[in-house]
Amino acid sequence: MFLGRGTESRSVFVGEGPGADEDEQGLPFVGRAGKKLTEIIEKGMLSTAKKTLIFEYCQMSPPGNRDPEKEEIAAATLFLYSN
Repeated sequence: MFLGRGTESRSVFVGEGPGADEDEQGLPFVGRAGKKLTEIIEKGMLSTAKKTLIFEYCQMSPPGNRDPEKEEIAAATLFLYSN
């Protein structure tokens, strides 16, 4: 389960769900897309990843890297709004 990263949040980025790199490290946006996002935050927004809340909409990676099913999206929605 990925609760996100960024402890002094002023901006929020939400991803669909974790990929292989995220599953391995237990953090959101740590793979190639995460590196690009960090670059955009630091160079384009003149901020830091620490000041940006970054998390995955679906907290668990669906088997086989498939798209999340309706039930999984519904569960993720409840989690998102409760946090």
